[in-house]
Amino acid sequence: MNAAGKIIDRLWEDRDAWLDGSAQRAFVAITALLSAGLLFTAKGISDIAFGLLVIVAFWRFFVAGDGVGRMWWALVILASVVIPALSWTFTFLLYRDWAQPYPNLDLMARLLIFLPLAWALAGSSRNVLLFWGVAAGAVVLMPWTMGEGWHDWARGFSGDRVHFNLRNEQHTAMFLGVTLLGLMSFSARFLSNAGSLFSWQAVVYLIAVVLCIAGLAVTQTRAAWLAVLLSFPFFLYAIATRWRGQYHGHADAQQRGLTRVLSLGLVGALVMVLALIAVVSDGRDIAERMRGDSVAISQLLAGNGDSMTVTSAGVRITAWKASLEWIPRSPLVGWGSGGGRIVLENTDSVPREISQNFGHLHNSYLELLINYGLLGAMFFAGLLAWVVINSWRAWRRGWLEGDFMLFLGAFLMFFLVINFFESFLFYSTGALVHNLVLAGFVTHIWRQQRATCTQVPG
Repeated sequence: MNAAGKIIDRLWEDRDAWLDGSAQRAFVAITALLSAGLLFTAKGISDIAFGLLVIVAFWRFFVAGDGVGRMWWALVILASVVIPALSWTFTFLLYRDWAQPYPNLDLMARLLIFLPLAWALAGSSRNVLLFWGVAAGAVVLMPWTMGEGWHDWARGFSGDRVHFNLRNEQHTAMFLGVTLLGLMSFSARFLSNAGSLFSWQAVVYLIAVVLCIAGLAVTQTRAAWLAVLLSFPFFLYAIATRWRGQYHGHADAQQRGLTRVLSLGLVGALVMVLALIAVVSDGRDIAERMRGDSVAISQLLAGNGDSMTVTSAGVRITAWKASLEWIPRSPLVGWGSGGGRIVLENTDSVPREISQNFGHLHNSYLELLINYGLLGAMFFAGLLAWVVINSWRAWRRGWLEGDFMLFLGAFLMFFLVINFFESFLFYSTGALVHNLVLAGFVTHIWRQQRATCTQVPG
């Protein structure tokens, strides 16, 4: 094997020939790492690399994807296009004035981008961790590569709400929250390789954790704070049941030491979260928002929902209330990809200020039901159920390591909670997080299916 081949073997594992030779493996590795590493630095290059990666991996998946149910997944992809087409057709035929000029068929299909990504990862835990690690590094460096660096931090800790020039604070908090949970889930790997808490690996790891926590604080996104705190029981359970790192033949003494470090780290992280939230909560932005939200909630409890104050909580409660009135009117297929706009613009109780400034419902689950009805909701629920059930089976059978399963539980709690307060699934940012994370689990599931022949026929 020549020197280039050895470098590729060290960079990107492919023991079972998922990819077609060294050249394709090198292409996949380079495009994967470029798309993740330049996510917040050179978006244009990242998007091009990501698109090329998806095209090549999709082609290879359908050419050589034996043992993972290619025909079944082809039907799933078809369903992701047919459901939006049915929704648009219903609205176009019965309410033509509300229908969009043509059906938007990509919003559900893009939730399946994890399929080619999973194939590109070739069933390798090392590839997954490298891919996720590069993406996590991009998130941690986002304040400097995309935002205004120390100036943003200074503004944040003086009470302003900052988002480092991403779409808005909620989307920034989503990336930081997922990255924090990943760092915590795989902490034993970082610290076991570090040797001591003063080695460079441990220092880099701790700096990354602190930056994620501080970033979550200055975004002042209460939904993300809640989601992170609700994810903590998974880590406490992992410690109690000795999940946290029984892999790669570590000695029992080392495992006990890692458990103590992880336990202290979790307690310290929780204290830091609470302390930073307390500091930032004195800021003017969040204080004003909380006062406004309390007025809106008081109006709702008093039965004055139709004249609710336009605040963060007020907008959400108004949109949710309106959507619940519209779901029974088209429960099976919804109203098409513009369903949120239809609801807000054609509900008398929605203030003009809200209908003119918002076109979505601030809740992914209501958005699914409004846009695509029960068919769309079942599609998404079925995807998640398949991933969770098969990841659990892979873990029980030894194909998925314990810290991966820990991350899956914490991530799902976080992601499901924040999607209750914002329609992340209908934004490119939310779809990106969904696909990057799910790909890491699906590649392990397929690795087990190919090895044990428990797959769906196809």
